Amino acid sequence: MAAKITHNGEAFKIYYYSVDSFEEDLPGFGAFLESLEKAGEKVIDVIPNTGFVNASILLGSSFQGVKGFAVLVRKN
Repeated sequence: MAAKITHNGEAFKIYYYSVDSFEEDLPGFGAFLESLEKAGEKVIDVIPNTGFVNASILLGSSFQGVKGFAVLVRKN
C-alpha cells in the first residue's frame, strides 16, 4: 500500500497516499478509498499535493503534477 498514516487523533485520521504516475496509480488510489469505507472510516476530503514530478526533468522546471493525496477520514 502506498499510503501512510500522518495523523491519528481521536476523531480524525489523515493518510498520505504517494503517487508516482498519476493515471497509472488511480486504480490503486480508488481501491484504497474503497478499503477505508469498508473499514468504517468516512472519507471527508481528498487534498492533492502538487509539485515537481519525475516528468519535470524532461518537460522543464515549470511542469508540475500531482505527487500524492492527503486523505482526511472521520473515524468510526
